[in-house]
Amino acid sequence: MTENEIIREVHWRNRICNYLFLLAFLWIIAGIIVAIGNSRANGDWPSDTFVFVGLGIFTAALTLSFAISRCPVCDGYLNRFRPDKERCAHCGAKVR
Repeated sequence: MTENEIIREVHWRNRICNYLFLLAFLWIIAGIIVAIGNSRANGDWPSDTFVFVGLGIFTAALTLSFAISRCPVCDGYLNRFRPDKERCAHCGAKVR
């Protein structure tokens, strides 16, 4: 793989995870807004549903990020908190 293909692949994988995390955040916020808007205290199902759907999407996004946040060259895990964000810690390929 060329350097540009590697960078493009890593960017695409990160974009997928970021969209899913954003979607989960929006569902959770929608559930909180609906819960605040309703003054009934007897367990309103729409607000609970929004929050549970958001938590489900968040869990799926977290699982997917562990599965696809990998180096396209050596298949090593690319941790978001690694010290050198420019290169893969396992093979040294430029990923950003």
